[in-house]
Amino acid sequence: MWVKLSREEGRSLQTCEHHRASIRAFCRWARADGRLRDDPMLGVTGFNVREDVRHERRVLTDDELARLIESAETGPVVYHMDGPLRAMAYRVAAASGFRVNELRSLPLERFRLDGDHPSIILKPPDAKNRRGVEQPIPRALADRLSRFLAGKPLGQSVFPLHHETAKAIRVDLERAGIPYSTDQGVADFHSLRGYYISALVRSGASIKTVQTLARHSNPALTLARYARADVHDIIGAVESLPEPTPRGPTPEAARMAATGTDGRQISERFAHYLPTAGDGTSRMLAEPDVFAPACVLMFQPTDETQVPGNDGVGRVVSASDGHGSKTPVFG
Repeated sequence: MWVKLSREEGRSLQTCEHHRASIRAFCRWARADGRLRDDPMLGVTGFNVREDVRHERRVLTDDELARLIESAETGPVVYHMDGPLRAMAYRVAAASGFRVNELRSLPLERFRLDGDHPSIILKPPDAKNRRGVEQPIPRALADRLSRFLAGKPLGQSVFPLHHETAKAIRVDLERAGIPYSTDQGVADFHSLRGYYISALVRSGASIKTVQTLARHSNPALTLARYARADVHDIIGAVESLPEPTPRGPTPEAARMAATGTDGRQISERFAHYLPTAGDGTSRMLAEPDVFAPACVLMFQPTDETQVPGNDGVGRVVSASDGHGSKTPVFG
């Protein structure tokens, strides 16, 4: 009933689906705990949220991200967050894919910034999928974080972000001259995660690598929802296609050309050695009890020539060339 009322009040399918999933989870718990005899949500199907998208996000370009960070760095305090804090939060989100709540959960001791492979540790209770991860970050970002974290106390969040981050980022977007909404969608804090995943795809990383770094259980979600290709990516991909060119001669064709037998007519000198339709030689080749070696006897004609039969015993065969002389034939 609550889901139906939410839909009738004009709420989006995404909101109704959240309500349905929450109610279904509660009913399952109540039935398993003995508080309900039957599950009233059994058979209540979900909604196709793609049919009613009201908040489509877009991915910032490299230039827009740089301008956003610069705007925040030099900007005023917004919702109790100073400019350097917002700028660093944007940097980390765009280079790790961490969501805003995941950033809020990070104390100083979760950062591993020394060594060749810097990373940030996210504990299972703080991750959306409830799975911990040690997320690698670029070396350049680790150097910036080292300076940013200097002097911060242990056990406290290094990103105490206000719950109005969506409104705060709109202030920085406006100061940078970046439109919040375009035909491609809106740019909010979660768009930084979309930037991260799209940048991984553009880098040439495999789908499995992108899925792992995005911490998705299904690669279809990675590609369908986050990995966006702009017109420059599409044109670049098309321009990189190889141009079809004629292939060189095959080894067999090269061999035939080297021996002079690549489609040329045989010289008249050897033509009369080959069987032709209607003569006795061709009939002899077609007979199953006669063995025909695949060669021409290259020697001077004699009156009699021995050729092997199908029993392996040589037999004497003679033929006339029509002028009274004897010539060798196929055996």
